[in-house]
Amino acid sequence: VSSRTELGQLSDSFNHMIAKTADLMDERLRIEEQKRKSEWKALQAQIQPHFLYNTLDSISWILLMKNDTETYKIIYALANFFRIALHGGMEVITVEKELTHLKSYLVIQNMRFPDKFEVTYDISGEIMQLKMVKIILQPIVENSIKHGFDKMSEGGKISVKGFLTDNGD
Repeated sequence: VSSRTELGQLSDSFNHMIAKTADLMDERLRIEEQKRKSEWKALQAQIQPHFLYNTLDSISWILLMKNDTETYKIIYALANFFRIALHGGMEVITVEKELTHLKSYLVIQNMRFPDKFEVTYDISGEIMQLKMVKIILQPIVENSIKHGFDKMSEGGKISVKGFLTDNGD
């Protein structure tokens, strides 16, 4: 009922309040649904890497039981590579983990390009637990393999060095 009387104005305000409450309830339901969907997507993103790791681990164990050590090495390296690369969204890891990631990548590349390159490491033990940005070394080494050795008839050498300078860098 709409009217210019005091009762009519009260009725208009009440109707407006009911409509606003219904809109707010609908909005709350939409927000709750979006929240549930976001939580589900976050859970799926967390589960998918674990499924990948577990599957690769299972394959590597089967290969090891069948004494297929060459294929085992590459699958195991791939599992380690992804485990570090996809590790919980962390952007910073230890130098030791970064080297493990790099070594896993190089196992795969050595299988792909046997005798194409040799890698040496000269890493000071005092830096192994220091933090660094994740996945810095692998792209550098990948580019050296891709662009540095592609036209070479003989294998090349990659030297990975890590140490603290006198000023602590």
